[in-house]
Amino acid sequence: MEKKQILIVEDESIVAMDLELQLINLGYQIAGIVSDGKEALDVIDKQPVDLVLMDINIKGDLDGIETTRMILQKRHIPVVFLTASGDRKTIDRATDTQAVEYLVKPLNEDRLIEILSRIFMDN
Repeated sequence: MEKKQILIVEDESIVAMDLELQLINLGYQIAGIVSDGKEALDVIDKQPVDLVLMDINIKGDLDGIETTRMILQKRHIPVVFLTASGDRKTIDRATDTQAVEYLVKPLNEDRLIEILSRIFMDN
């Protein structure tokens, strides 16, 4: 079975590296680690991606919510939002994107495993 390709969109390098290590240890392959929406869109245009882990607050002109909308317009790739907190307005905007799940930072590895298992069992 081919390893699933996961794109990490996270502008905090320590969080991104920790997440990368967790995913590799769980048997996933990293399609890339990027820190802004434009880079994320470039990666999904150039290579196969099975899942995007998307921080809501990222660098650049596009936040994670708008980047997710654009990803879902281009391809049907599941997106899981990463967030440290969420005010009502942000949560409402995020809910409208049809992201499959939310992970709250600091990330809980058991919750990550649960979400990944469910996503890849459904696909």
